[in-house]
Amino acid sequence: MPGKHRCIILIIIINTLGTLTSCQKWPILLFKEADSGVIPCIPRGQTTTFFWTRGEWYNISDEIAYNVNGVSGPDTEKFHVFSNGSLLLKNMTLMDEGNYYCRITSDRTECHGSVTVYLKATNTNKLPYIDRCSPNKGCTIYEKPSSTSYLTCKANQVSSDMSLKWFNESKEITEEVEKRQDKNTMNETIISSRIKINYDEPQFLTCQASSMKMETAFAHVRLQSEPVDGTSAGIIVFTVVLGATCAILLGFLVYTFVKQNRDKKTRSDSER
Repeated sequence: MPGKHRCIILIIIINTLGTLTSCQKWPILLFKEADSGVIPCIPRGQTTTFFWTRGEWYNISDEIAYNVNGVSGPDTEKFHVFSNGSLLLKNMTLMDEGNYYCRITSDRTECHGSVTVYLKATNTNKLPYIDRCSPNKGCTIYEKPSSTSYLTCKANQVSSDMSLKWFNESKEITEEVEKRQDKNTMNETIISSRIKINYDEPQFLTCQASSMKMETAFAHVRLQSEPVDGTSAGIIVFTVVLGATCAILLGFLVYTFVKQNRDKKTRSDSER
Protein backbone atom coordinates (compact mmCIF):
# COMPACT_ATOMS: atom_id res chain seq x y z
CA MET A 1 0.00 0.00 0.00
CA PRO A 2 1.32 3.48 -0.78
CA GLY A 3 2.92 5.22 2.21
CA LYS A 4 3.19 1.98 4.17
CA HIS A 5 6.41 0.07 4.79
CA ARG A 6 6.84 -3.37 6.26
CA CYS A 7 8.97 -3.60 9.38
CA ILE A 8 11.40 -6.51 9.20
CA ILE A 9 12.25 -8.01 12.57
CA LEU A 10 15.54 -9.88 12.73
CA ILE A 11 15.85 -11.98 15.85
CA ILE A 12 19.34 -13.18 16.72
CA ILE A 13 20.88 -15.28 19.43
CA ILE A 14 24.47 -16.28 20.13
CA ASN A 15 24.97 -20.04 20.03
CA THR A 16 27.63 -22.03 21.84
CA LEU A 17 30.15 -21.36 19.06
CA GLY A 18 29.76 -17.62 19.47
CA THR A 19 28.35 -17.04 15.95
CA LEU A 20 25.11 -15.28 15.04
CA THR A 21 22.15 -17.43 14.05
CA SER A 22 18.78 -16.36 12.70
CA CYS A 23 15.76 -17.99 14.32
CA GLN A 24 12.03 -17.55 14.78
CA LYS A 25 11.99 -17.54 18.57
CA TRP A 26 12.45 -14.62 20.89
CA PRO A 27 15.92 -14.67 22.47
CA ILE A 28 16.39 -15.62 26.10
CA LEU A 29 19.20 -13.99 28.07
CA LEU A 30 20.68 -15.29 31.33
CA PHE A 31 22.46 -12.97 33.76
CA LYS A 32 23.86 -13.40 37.25
CA GLU A 33 22.21 -11.66 40.15
CA ALA A 34 23.81 -8.31 41.14
CA ASP A 35 25.39 -7.96 37.68
CA SER A 36 24.54 -5.29 35.09
CA GLY A 37 23.63 -6.39 31.58
CA VAL A 38 22.74 -4.97 28.17
CA ILE A 39 19.65 -6.16 26.30
CA PRO A 40 19.71 -5.54 22.51
CA CYS A 41 16.76 -3.91 20.79
CA ILE A 42 15.44 -6.68 18.54
CA PRO A 43 13.50 -4.77 15.82
CA ARG A 44 15.49 -3.18 12.99
CA GLY A 45 14.42 -0.18 10.95
CA GLN A 46 15.26 3.39 10.01
CA THR A 47 14.55 5.04 13.32
CA THR A 48 16.23 6.82 16.21
CA THR A 49 13.31 6.42 18.60
CA PHE A 50 13.22 3.50 21.04
CA PHE A 51 10.76 2.72 23.82
CA TRP A 52 11.26 -0.09 26.30
CA THR A 53 8.40 -1.70 28.24
CA ARG A 54 8.12 -4.67 30.56
CA GLY A 55 5.28 -7.07 31.33
CA GLU A 56 3.74 -10.48 30.75
CA TRP A 57 2.34 -9.40 27.37
CA TYR A 58 3.19 -6.45 25.15
CA ASN A 59 -0.34 -4.98 25.20
CA ILE A 60 -0.33 -4.77 29.00
CA SER A 61 3.34 -3.93 29.55
CA ASP A 62 4.59 -0.82 31.40
CA GLU A 63 7.07 1.68 29.99
CA ILE A 64 10.39 1.69 31.84
CA ALA A 65 12.81 3.74 29.67
CA TYR A 66 13.29 5.35 26.23
CA ASN A 67 15.72 7.12 23.90
CA VAL A 68 14.53 9.69 21.36
CA ASN A 69 16.93 11.05 18.73
CA GLY A 70 19.94 10.01 20.78
CA VAL A 71 18.64 11.58 23.98
CA SER A 72 17.92 9.07 26.73
CA GLY A 73 15.04 9.53 29.11
CA PRO A 74 15.77 10.31 32.75
CA ASP A 75 18.22 7.76 34.14
CA THR A 76 16.97 5.65 37.02
CA GLU A 77 18.68 3.29 39.43
CA LYS A 78 17.67 0.40 37.18
CA PHE A 79 17.54 1.46 33.51
CA HIS A 80 19.34 3.39 30.76
CA VAL A 81 18.73 3.31 26.97
CA PHE A 82 21.67 3.85 24.61
CA SER A 83 21.41 5.67 21.27
CA ASN A 84 21.33 2.32 19.41
CA GLY A 85 18.28 1.27 21.42
CA SER A 86 19.98 -1.24 23.73
CA LEU A 87 18.69 -1.29 27.31
CA LEU A 88 21.08 -1.33 30.27
CA LEU A 89 19.80 -3.17 33.35
CA LYS A 90 21.72 -2.15 36.47
CA ASN A 91 22.43 -4.22 39.59
CA MET A 92 19.92 -6.90 38.71
CA THR A 93 17.92 -8.94 41.18
CA LEU A 94 15.70 -11.95 40.58
CA MET A 95 12.73 -9.57 40.67
CA ASP A 96 14.01 -8.15 37.35
CA GLU A 97 13.25 -11.39 35.52
CA GLY A 98 10.58 -11.19 32.84
CA ASN A 99 9.73 -10.11 29.30
CA TYR A 100 11.16 -6.85 27.95
CA TYR A 101 9.82 -5.24 24.77
CA CYS A 102 11.65 -2.77 22.51
CA ARG A 103 9.35 -0.69 20.29
CA ILE A 104 10.72 1.41 17.43
CA THR A 105 8.73 4.18 15.79
CA SER A 106 9.13 6.57 12.86
CA ASP A 107 6.91 8.36 10.38
CA ARG A 108 6.73 5.16 8.34
CA THR A 109 7.13 2.26 10.72
CA GLU A 110 6.16 0.99 14.14
CA CYS A 111 6.92 -2.47 15.45
CA HIS A 112 8.25 -4.22 18.53
CA GLY A 113 10.30 -7.23 19.57
CA SER A 114 10.65 -9.12 22.84
CA VAL A 115 13.52 -10.45 24.95
CA THR A 116 13.05 -12.74 27.96
CA VAL A 117 15.49 -12.24 30.83
CA TYR A 118 16.36 -14.82 33.49
CA LEU A 119 18.79 -14.43 36.38
CA LYS A 120 20.78 -16.90 38.44
CA ALA A 121 20.77 -16.38 42.20
CA THR A 122 24.22 -15.96 43.73
CA ASN A 123 23.54 -14.13 47.00
CA THR A 124 23.49 -16.48 49.98
CA ASN A 125 21.49 -13.89 51.94
CA LYS A 126 18.50 -15.08 49.93
CA LEU A 127 18.64 -18.47 51.64
CA PRO A 128 16.12 -19.25 54.40
CA TYR A 129 16.97 -19.02 58.07
CA ILE A 130 15.23 -20.00 61.30
CA ASP A 131 14.79 -17.15 63.76
CA ARG A 132 15.99 -19.04 66.84
CA CYS A 133 19.07 -20.31 64.95
CA SER A 134 20.10 -17.03 63.25
CA PRO A 135 22.71 -16.24 62.03
CA ASN A 136 23.46 -19.97 61.61
CA LYS A 137 21.65 -22.07 59.00
CA GLY A 138 21.10 -24.83 61.53
CA CYS A 139 21.17 -25.40 65.28
CA THR A 140 19.98 -27.51 68.19
CA ILE A 141 17.25 -26.13 70.45
CA TYR A 142 16.45 -27.62 73.85
CA GLU A 143 12.80 -27.84 74.92
CA LYS A 144 11.08 -28.97 78.09
CA PRO A 145 8.86 -32.05 77.71
CA SER A 146 5.16 -31.23 77.13
CA SER A 147 6.07 -27.59 76.37
CA THR A 148 4.71 -25.39 73.56
CA SER A 149 6.80 -22.99 71.49
CA TYR A 150 7.07 -21.48 67.99
CA LEU A 151 9.62 -21.55 65.18
CA THR A 152 9.71 -19.03 62.33
CA CYS A 153 11.50 -19.53 59.02
CA LYS A 154 12.25 -16.40 56.93
CA ALA A 155 13.75 -15.60 53.52
CA ASN A 156 14.05 -12.75 51.05
CA GLN A 157 11.36 -13.20 48.40
CA VAL A 158 13.46 -13.38 45.25
CA SER A 159 10.57 -14.29 42.94
CA SER A 160 6.79 -14.08 43.10
CA ASP A 161 6.32 -17.86 43.20
CA MET A 162 8.81 -18.45 46.01
CA SER A 163 7.41 -20.43 48.94
CA LEU A 164 8.47 -21.82 52.32
CA LYS A 165 7.58 -25.28 53.60
CA TRP A 166 8.26 -27.04 56.90
CA PHE A 167 9.08 -30.75 57.22
CA ASN A 168 9.34 -33.08 60.21
CA GLU A 169 11.86 -35.61 58.91
CA SER A 170 10.32 -36.29 55.45
CA LYS A 171 6.70 -35.42 56.30
CA GLU A 172 5.44 -31.94 55.42
CA ILE A 173 3.93 -29.94 58.28
CA THR A 174 0.57 -28.53 57.21
CA GLU A 175 -1.26 -27.90 60.50
CA GLU A 176 -1.00 -24.66 62.49
CA VAL A 177 1.24 -22.97 59.91
CA GLU A 178 1.09 -19.16 59.77
CA LYS A 179 2.50 -17.41 56.67
CA ARG A 180 3.27 -13.70 56.32
CA GLN A 181 4.85 -11.16 53.98
CA ASP A 182 6.63 -8.03 55.26
CA LYS A 183 9.14 -5.33 54.27
CA ASN A 184 12.52 -4.89 55.94
CA THR A 185 14.46 -1.64 56.42
CA MET A 186 15.88 -1.96 52.88
CA ASN A 187 12.35 -2.25 51.46
CA GLU A 188 12.98 -5.89 50.51
CA THR A 189 10.08 -8.31 50.67
CA ILE A 190 10.50 -10.93 53.40
CA ILE A 191 8.32 -14.02 53.53
CA SER A 192 7.97 -16.07 56.69
CA SER A 193 6.35 -19.28 57.87
CA ARG A 194 5.70 -19.92 61.57
CA ILE A 195 4.83 -23.29 63.08
CA LYS A 196 3.64 -24.31 66.53
CA ILE A 197 5.71 -26.92 68.35
CA ASN A 198 4.16 -29.23 70.95
CA TYR A 199 7.32 -30.89 72.17
CA ASP A 200 7.22 -34.45 73.52
CA GLU A 201 10.22 -36.15 71.92
CA PRO A 202 13.32 -35.24 69.86
CA GLN A 203 12.57 -33.97 66.35
CA PHE A 204 14.54 -32.94 63.25
CA LEU A 205 12.79 -30.12 61.37
CA THR A 206 13.61 -28.61 57.98
CA CYS A 207 12.51 -25.34 56.37
CA GLN A 208 12.59 -25.47 52.56
CA ALA A 209 12.65 -22.41 50.27
CA SER A 210 11.88 -23.09 46.63
CA SER A 211 10.66 -21.53 43.40
CA MET A 212 10.74 -22.27 39.68
CA LYS A 213 13.60 -19.81 39.22
CA MET A 214 16.12 -20.81 41.89
CA GLU A 215 17.67 -23.89 43.41
CA THR A 216 15.93 -25.27 46.48
CA ALA A 217 17.57 -24.16 49.73
CA PHE A 218 17.18 -25.45 53.29
CA ALA A 219 17.59 -24.53 56.94
CA HIS A 220 17.52 -27.11 59.73
CA VAL A 221 16.82 -27.30 63.45
CA ARG A 222 17.06 -30.21 65.87
CA LEU A 223 14.82 -30.27 68.95
CA GLN A 224 16.13 -32.07 72.02
CA SER A 225 14.91 -32.55 75.57
CA GLU A 226 16.22 -29.87 77.90
CA PRO A 227 19.14 -31.21 79.97
CA VAL A 228 18.90 -31.19 83.78
CA ASP A 229 20.38 -28.00 85.22
CA GLY A 230 23.84 -28.54 86.81
CA THR A 231 22.77 -27.19 90.22
CA SER A 232 19.68 -29.38 90.32
CA ALA A 233 21.73 -32.37 89.25
CA GLY A 234 24.18 -31.71 92.11
CA ILE A 235 21.37 -31.56 94.62
CA ILE A 236 19.92 -34.79 93.28
CA VAL A 237 23.27 -36.59 93.47
CA PHE A 238 23.90 -35.26 97.00
CA THR A 239 20.46 -36.39 98.12
CA VAL A 240 20.95 -39.86 96.66
CA VAL A 241 24.39 -40.24 98.28
CA LEU A 242 23.10 -38.95 101.62
CA GLY A 243 20.16 -41.34 101.52
CA ALA A 244 22.42 -44.28 100.72
CA THR A 245 24.80 -43.33 103.55
CA CYS A 246 21.94 -43.07 106.04
CA ALA A 247 20.62 -46.45 104.97
CA ILE A 248 24.04 -48.05 105.41
CA LEU A 249 24.52 -46.39 108.81
CA LEU A 250 21.08 -47.46 109.97
CA GLY A 251 21.75 -51.01 108.83
CA PHE A 252 25.04 -51.03 110.70
CA LEU A 253 23.37 -49.78 113.90
CA VAL A 254 20.64 -52.40 113.66
CA TYR A 255 23.23 -55.11 113.05
CA THR A 256 25.31 -53.94 116.04
CA PHE A 257 22.24 -53.81 118.31
CA VAL A 258 21.13 -57.30 117.32
CA LYS A 259 24.66 -58.69 117.72
CA GLN A 260 25.02 -57.19 121.22
CA ASN A 261 21.72 -58.70 122.34
CA ARG A 262 22.71 -62.05 120.92
CA ASP A 263 26.07 -61.98 122.75
CA LYS A 264 24.37 -61.09 126.04
CA LYS A 265 21.96 -63.97 125.67
CA THR A 266 24.81 -66.37 124.91
CA ARG A 267 26.74 -65.32 128.04
CA SER A 268 23.63 -65.69 130.23
CA ASP A 269 23.06 -69.21 128.98
CA SER A 270 26.70 -70.12 129.66
CA GLU A 271 26.59 -68.87 133.26
CA ARG A 272 23.64 -71.10 134.04
